[in-house]
Amino acid sequence: MSNTTNNFISKSALFRQHLFSPETIFLMEAHNGLSAKIVQETGFDGIWASGLSISASLGVRDSNEASWTQVLEILEFMSDATSIPILVDGDTGYGNFNNVRRLVKKLCQRGIAAVCIEDKLFPKTNSFIGNSQQLADIDEFCGRIKAGQDSKTDPHFSIIARVEALIAGAGMDEALRRAEAYHQAGADAILIHSKQPTAAEVLEFARRWANRCPLVIVPTKYYTTPTEVFRQAKISMIIWANHNLRACISMMRQISQKIKKEQSLVNAEKNIASVDDIFDLVNDDELREAEKLYLPQKGYRGGPTSLAARNQLITESHTAAMRIKAQKLKEQGIPVVNFAAGELDIDTSEAIKTAAQNAIAQGYNKYTETLGIKKLREGIAAKITRETGVVYTAAEVGITVGAKQALYNSAMVLFESGDEVIIPSPYWVTFPAQVRLAEATPVFLDTEPCNYQIDIEQLKTLITPKTKAMIMNTPNNPTGVVYRWETLQEIAKLAIANNLWIIFDECYADLVHSPYEHYNIVKVVKEVKERTIVVNSFSKSCALTGWRIGYVCAPSLIIKAIQKMQGHMTSNVCSIAQHAVLAALEPNHNSFVENTRKLLKQRLDTALEIINTMDAVTYVVPQGAFYVFLNVKQLLGKTYHETFIADVNILAQLLLEEAHVAVVPGDAFGNGNCIRISYAISQEDISNGLQKMKDFFAKIQY
Repeated sequence: MSNTTNNFISKSALFRQHLFSPETIFLMEAHNGLSAKIVQETGFDGIWASGLSISASLGVRDSNEASWTQVLEILEFMSDATSIPILVDGDTGYGNFNNVRRLVKKLCQRGIAAVCIEDKLFPKTNSFIGNSQQLADIDEFCGRIKAGQDSKTDPHFSIIARVEALIAGAGMDEALRRAEAYHQAGADAILIHSKQPTAAEVLEFARRWANRCPLVIVPTKYYTTPTEVFRQAKISMIIWANHNLRACISMMRQISQKIKKEQSLVNAEKNIASVDDIFDLVNDDELREAEKLYLPQKGYRGGPTSLAARNQLITESHTAAMRIKAQKLKEQGIPVVNFAAGELDIDTSEAIKTAAQNAIAQGYNKYTETLGIKKLREGIAAKITRETGVVYTAAEVGITVGAKQALYNSAMVLFESGDEVIIPSPYWVTFPAQVRLAEATPVFLDTEPCNYQIDIEQLKTLITPKTKAMIMNTPNNPTGVVYRWETLQEIAKLAIANNLWIIFDECYADLVHSPYEHYNIVKVVKEVKERTIVVNSFSKSCALTGWRIGYVCAPSLIIKAIQKMQGHMTSNVCSIAQHAVLAALEPNHNSFVENTRKLLKQRLDTALEIINTMDAVTYVVPQGAFYVFLNVKQLLGKTYHETFIADVNILAQLLLEEAHVAVVPGDAFGNGNCIRISYAISQEDISNGLQKMKDFFAKIQY
């Protein structure tokens, strides 16, 4: 694989690349930060954080005598000390599904790549002790797997299910039955465990398993089997499970006995690492260099360095990151077709630009009311009144720094710890991030099985006493789907019946392709107005994303709370922008929007014509907005030259580096099988970029 790809992907994505590699990969045991550094220094592809070794290093038994939080603290040191992936021995998950949920979230926060959980009961007993240990109920263990997958905050985090049936003497058929159930429940790989002195039963399992998903083994007891045998059996990953700890025990005993006996260090020193070796391992030289940069006085050692824990809840916006990467290549003179941008390539209307110039000339350069000038709020209230058939007043409207601030303000005034917020997936990247910042929990509703429409029956199953709200976006970014009248009607009824808030993001409402039609949910069910926060923006339909001007329409209780929030954050939106967009509310401005719709439809037709000629790519026809969400699942797990395409992030990076085409990986939107392209770029760029994409896809080796 190329170094560029290695530097781009996260530890968890690299682990998945190893897991699905056609080659057999080896992990070495470590039990603290120092041993983890040695494993990396030696050149292993990854680290096995052994439960036995960590427990023993703490002087306790491998029976969950060390709490999972104590283990977590050690893992944090190991993760910070290394740059290769760590697979954690998670025992049983330390309890039931709820314990697994919390464990997985905490592991993701600490940069751990994967966890292995075993189908036994908590507290566990080491597999090599005793016989006929009790196994977990299959359905209950499947619940642990599902809970872990649903709770991970890192989309590349892997969960490996460890099958203990052979250890427990339950037989091969039971082992296979359990492995298949765990695979169907969402396990990314199966670890088949055995304590026999030969590999016969493991190899038989591998033969009958037939590579349904990656297979992991731990040959601690059958260590005499040649490694080539495992390669021929297509074992994906081999774990050397406890050998660093055992080596430490042997060496510590030997040195302690020698020093005790000889009462001297003379003969001991030549057989142990030097003190300088310790300094090198912990990179003490880096501290010396840092002191030269940062210490104003000799001997000063301290200083505040920690960031707030909430920084762990969010990551950089994938859409912004890819846009920046594409721009950097352009600045180097490399022609990049940028399908990653979420904005129109045309200029805003002459009417709006003239209104902005007039506002400057007339001296509108002072603060305005926090939530905007009255004339604009009245104009927006009149607009949404026409669109919904329900009366809105200026007191129910607030002007915000783009729709993003309207959404953030709404999350902050509504949500708190313990709340759950339902978000249809795929989703706009910022929805779950803002929910987490408000200390609430996003709950995702997968819409892919219904061509990205919302399944009402599935939605009902997600509503709990903790559910506070649902965030929906139609026309949808990234899929372009427009939600049907009947769907919105049922959602409104559910919100009323369950006392839920609805945050209704309609930023692309004006950009719907005929014969489809957008409906505001308040128009569909007028009674839902009192529990609906409508969010919109001038950015998309008026082609002025850089002006950062959006708005929120909601009950006056919400608007007053948002006013207090915004008053301590940004205060008012740019006064010039406020006066300028008054022109967008005039009837004669509709022609600009209509021409934009026609232009986008022409570009969509051009894009789909080329996409339809691509092998291994599927999509749902967009009905609005200006995106196509391409399903590229058939390209994942394949190889481009020497690079294994483990996920869409690697595919997107290769597209940028090799084809000079920028796209946004779908896992940013909650779907790791897709990529998003925008057709809000020139006709020429669409044709050129999609042809490059097609040619690149054709070079991927199946």
